[in-house]
This record gives sequence, structure tokens and C-alpha cells, in this order.
Amino acid sequence: MSAASPGLGLAALVALSQAASAWAAIGDRNGDFGVDGSVRTILAATDNYTAPLLFGANNASDGLGQGIARLVVGGRPFAWLTYELHEVNTLMLETSAAGVAGGLGGNVFNSEGAGVPYRLDPLRFPRPKGDGDVTAAAELDRVNVKLKTPYLDATLGRQAITFGKTYFWNPLDVFAAFGALQLDRDYKSGVDALRIDVPFSDFSGLTLVGALGALHGRASYDRAALLARAYATLAEWDLSLEGGKRQDGYLVGAAFSGEVATLELRGEGAQFFNAGAGERERAFIGVLGAGRHFKNTLYVQLEQLYNGGAVRHDLVTSFALVAAGRLQQASRNVTGAAVSYELVPVLTGSLAGLFSWDDRSFALQPALAYSAADEVDLVGGALFAFGGRPRLGPADGLEFSSEFGTYPDLYYVEAKIYF
Repeated sequence: MSAASPGLGLAALVALSQAASAWAAIGDRNGDFGVDGSVRTILAATDNYTAPLLFGANNASDGLGQGIARLVVGGRPFAWLTYELHEVNTLMLETSAAGVAGGLGGNVFNSEGAGVPYRLDPLRFPRPKGDGDVTAAAELDRVNVKLKTPYLDATLGRQAITFGKTYFWNPLDVFAAFGALQLDRDYKSGVDALRIDVPFSDFSGLTLVGALGALHGRASYDRAALLARAYATLAEWDLSLEGGKRQDGYLVGAAFSGEVATLELRGEGAQFFNAGAGERERAFIGVLGAGRHFKNTLYVQLEQLYNGGAVRHDLVTSFALVAAGRLQQASRNVTGAAVSYELVPVLTGSLAGLFSWDDRSFALQPALAYSAADEVDLVGGALFAFGGRPRLGPADGLEFSSEFGTYPDLYYVEAKIYF
């Protein structure tokens, strides 16, 4: 599941930094050939509010159990060639797809690679489902080769691509960007693409990406992405410009990050030109943020999102755009804040919150991350959602009153083992 909250993301990052780097189980991935991987399990339960159309009648709670075994094969047989292959096996037990993993519009949980734009189907191998609530699947999440020359690097195949400078939302990252509510940000699913990196210096360069798009299981130019990104460091500020085509439209944008005294400042924004329903729609999405690391391990960050792509007074459509990968939030104006603190050297606590100014709904995500051993991490946390709950409309359909009020409260524990 590629899915943890900003709070859990902060806690996990700090906890993982306490662990030593994993040695390959076989060989060395910095050499000709190496194999390592991880096993991850998660148990979650929801406290449902009364909404039969979402959770079913008389259904006070739902549960989810998921196990993921990831095998990573890679190597560098020559100075000019590297390769990697990630084989992922997922086993899920879920009592209600609508109640926990799907239908909520915010990607709190997300199966590996499921619903990721810019990837075709051939590398996914569905296995027969078990009894109702049990699903098993296997896929190659990343499989790519990278060629290095004195003038450029070229990576071809399924690969993780991340653009952007901000944390909660990344308007410039159109390649399977994390949602602001996602659980577990330590692994990002890959997309099928050709990436070319042309360095101009140690701190500047140009990146070109062409990514396949899929429509009904087949490659589609309308769903494809063709992007160019230029970046540089000027006066200790990291700057980038980006433009090109994404699925169903075009974008142009910029990002920055740097420090003033001890305060981190960052921001990014993009103007989107979306083609849909025979009409051209323009939308600006921007994020401004600040953060501060204190010597006592306290880390505080704050970001503000303006999401011009959200459809006013129509959360159903906005949720659908989020599920399709065209938006990263259903509300138009959202504030995100997060704080983390190292309680003891192996235990980190964190708290993240998101507040929608449009409908006055908000979500709180406390988490604890414990480094049980060099390669073992245990995490526990919750999602508490506040706001107007969905209600029946005049035609007995579901009307959404608020974004975060749509979510049930959720509790989870997670274990990660690396080898």
C-alpha cells in the first residue's frame, strides 16, 4: 500500500533515519547484482458514522489487513549502466471497500500501483480473488534501466518520478503524487516513462520526461505526459521551472525553496489548461509553506493550498478528479500543519492537521513511530475527521456536506521489516 499521513510521514522519516542502511540480502546492488527488500503489514479499523449508502446498513465499523512483500533486484554492472526491478506481492483482507480503502476520495489507503496514471497493465498479474473480502495480487512496480553518459542520463521503464518542493501538496508532481492524507510515504509507485537528465553544472540542469498514458488498457496520447523541467540553485535558493503536457491538458509552473535565518520557505504553483467535456478549463493551483527545525528535535511546518481546480459546491466531482489523479485535494482553500518531536532516541511522536476553509471541516492525524531494531519499524496512529457528514438528498442520493467530514475516524498499526 502506498499510502501515511503527513504526521506519520514525518515520524517515519525520523525513525528511519535512526536505522542503519540495509545490506543487500544477496550480493550488492551497488555492484553487478544484488537483492534486498521489505515486508510490511498494516491493520486498520474505522469508526463509521451512520451512512448506509457509504458503509451499509447497521455497519458501525470496518476493518482492513494488508501485507506487502517487496523484492528489489538491481545492480551496476558497468559504470555507464544501472538497472532495477521491484516485484511486489500484496495480500489484502478488507471488510468493506467503500468504508476503508475506496470511495472516500482522499487516498488514505491505496494499493500498490492501483489507479496510478501513466502506467499500462502488462506488468500487473492479478491472482484469483479468494472468498469475497480477500484479494491477492502481484506486479512489477518498477523495472527500468539507466544509461549514464558524460552529457546526459537516460532512464527507460517503470520508475518513480518526483517533482516539487512542498510537502502536503505538489502541483508540479503529476506522476502519482502523494495525497495529503496518505499513510506511509516511504515508497512511491512507478510510472512507465522515458526520463532524460541533462546536467549543466552540479546545481543546475534540465529534465525531460515522456510518460505513457492508458485508456481502456491501451496507450493513449491524450492521457500521456510530455514535460520539461529546468532547475538551478541561485544565492542558495533552489529554483525550478516546469511546463508541458499532462493527461487531458497542459501546465506551466515554478517552484522555490530556501532559508531566511532559521526559517525554511518553500512554494510552488502551476497554471493548468485542462481539456474536458469539449471545453477548455483553466485552473491555478499554488502552495506556500514554511518550516523550522529546532535543536531539541522539534520540527514544525505550515502550508497553505489554493486549489483552483476544485469544483465549487460540487464535492462529488472534486472527489472524482482526485481519484482520477487530476487533483490532489477536493477543497479549494486548505491549510496544513504538522509537528514532530523525538520523545526518546527510538520513539518519535507527530501530529498533522488539515483544515478546509471552504466548509470548515478538518482532520487530525496523530502518530507514533518506534525503531524496534536497525531494520524494524513499528508505527501506530489515527485519523480523526470533523465536519458535516454526508446526507440523503431529495432524490435519495448522497449529498456531501464537507470534505473531511466525509471520512470516518480510523485507527491503525503498522510494522515494517527491511532486509
